[in-house]
Amino acid sequence: MPYTLNGCGTKYYGKRELLSDESYITTEWIVIAYVPLIPIGSFRVQPTGKSSYYIIGSSSEYLVRRVPFNWKQIRNTYLAVITIVSIISGGLWLMEQFSSSKTPKQTKLSPTASEICFYGKLAKICKNIEDS
Repeated sequence: MPYTLNGCGTKYYGKRELLSDESYITTEWIVIAYVPLIPIGSFRVQPTGKSSYYIIGSSSEYLVRRVPFNWKQIRNTYLAVITIVSIISGGLWLMEQFSSSKTPKQTKLSPTASEICFYGKLAKICKNIEDS
């Protein structure tokens, strides 16, 4: 049976091919921080109705039978993890980009001597063209 301690261990994820007896196929995963990393196996589980509830969690009993890997469920779990990680990473990246801790670039307001000389010569050339 799956067991996690502080989000690390094994856990069931997914619920496919529900039957009238309330059984369904789920996949047991090795998890770290509740993130599924490696599938261990797929199982058909059926709740027995026996549950215990505690202040910080709950426990339920199931009849469990191993079945072949459910590849659609594994694929969908990986897609969900990739999507969630991408959204979180993108949000963190955006926060970094728009963070107020970054100092804005200084804009140059006063012209340099060479710019003054260039624009002065350009103005003279333009004036000579207008006069002719």
